[in-house]
Amino acid sequence: MAQERPYVFISYSHKDKEFSRMLDASFIACNLETFLDDRVIMTGDLIPKKIIEGISNANHLIYIISSSSVRSKWVEEELNIAKVKEKESNGLKILPLLIEDIELPVYVKHIRCADFRNWRNPDSYRLSFLEILRAMHVEPRLLGSEELKWYARNRRDLRELSRSFKSIDDQLFGTLTSAQSMDKRDEPTHYLITKWAFHDWCVISLLERLLSIIGEFGESAHPPRIKSLRDSAVNAMEYGQRELLYRRTAYEDFTKADDFRKKLGVVASIFNDIEEELEIVVFASVGSE
Repeated sequence: MAQERPYVFISYSHKDKEFSRMLDASFIACNLETFLDDRVIMTGDLIPKKIIEGISNANHLIYIISSSSVRSKWVEEELNIAKVKEKESNGLKILPLLIEDIELPVYVKHIRCADFRNWRNPDSYRLSFLEILRAMHVEPRLLGSEELKWYARNRRDLRELSRSFKSIDDQLFGTLTSAQSMDKRDEPTHYLITKWAFHDWCVISLLERLLSIIGEFGESAHPPRIKSLRDSAVNAMEYGQRELLYRRTAYEDFTKADDFRKKLGVVASIFNDIEEELEIVVFASVGSE
């Protein structure tokens, strides 16, 4: 089965839910597809069927070793299914992770385990996680803790802004298309349509609000993607202020109006990518306290 990216099945005891969700969120932040039963199995699903499907689709099974998991019948059954698949083909690799100082199960005594016994220490966790990525031949793409903290602090405002930019992009495209098809002699209506699009929607105010939230990082501390979002927002705002805002004649220049729409589209696209990634990490981490 050809896969564009690794599919990771996480086998664990529910008593180790905190660590499992943290690990799941880390994999998702690296753009990996994961199977964590808490998140994937929905009400009404047949649990054994979903687990068999998950292991069948996986090319890595993470075996989280703890005093609870070595006694878990579910984990034992998942390992048995995975071992059969591992033996039958090269389509699956079992990667053991030790999270407690216990005697290793017989099955993994001859296998090197990733050492996560000090996983509550951020530096230790990061080093161990990078070891797992290397074993999976995955290039690390880790979200910085400051980026996640920033998003968590401003999540409600950022989601509201993101929805506004998506809506504006659609509205501006429709508005400019309608105005452009009008009779050129109907200038008052033409003016009102384009004025509504840029001024009454308060686009500049939304850009200023976004930049204010981004500014919490400080001038020299922006992660690359946040910096890209900031730069695109600054570019759009400066163009709008210079070429369109409060200038009646500019509203009648479709080239400038459409250029501004495209600049806003860049902001919306970068914003959407960042929001989607951080949202899924936040979602995967819910309840991990």
